[in-house]
Amino acid sequence: MTECYDAGKEKLTFALVTGSLYIVTGILQALTGAGLFSLPLLPGSIMGAFVLIVIGSVFIFGHRELAESNPEGQAFIVVGILLSIIFGILYLLVLSADMLSAYVLESDDFSDWTIMDDLRPELYLSLLAVWGYLKWKDEFSMEEAIPLDGGKKPSSPETEEESS
Repeated sequence: MTECYDAGKEKLTFALVTGSLYIVTGILQALTGAGLFSLPLLPGSIMGAFVLIVIGSVFIFGHRELAESNPEGQAFIVVGILLSIIFGILYLLVLSADMLSAYVLESDDFSDWTIMDDLRPELYLSLLAVWGYLKWKDEFSMEEAIPLDGGKKPSSPETEEESS
C-alpha cells in the first residue's frame, strides 16, 4: 500500500515540477520574445513560449486530476510526456540540420553558427520527460487506454443463451 502511495506521490511531484518549469520557462520566453529582456539559453519566441505553456498546462492538469484521485490524471501525464518528447526530438532535428549546414556543408548562412544558437528550452526540458517515460514506461499501456476488444465485455455461453 505504501509503495503504491509513494509511486502516486512521485507522479504528483513530477507533474507539478515539470508543469511549473514548462510554464515559467514559457512565460520567460514570451517576455524575451517581446524584447523586455534577454536570457542565455532562452531565445525569444512567442510561438515557442505558447508550446511550452501548453505542455506545462497538460502536466498541471494531470497533477490536479491525480491529486483529486481521478485516474484520468495519468492520461494527462502521458500526453505531457509525449508532447515534451516530440518537441524535444523536433528541435534536436533542427539542431542537427543546422549543425550539418554549418560544419559539413559549410554554408555561408551558418558561418558564425554555434550549437548555443539552437539550444532551446524544449530540448533540455524534454530530458525530464524522457526520465519520466523511462521510469513509468511499464505503467503506460495502450491496451488499458484502447481496449483491443472494442470495449465489449467478453461474452460467456450463459449470456448468449439469455439473449436468444
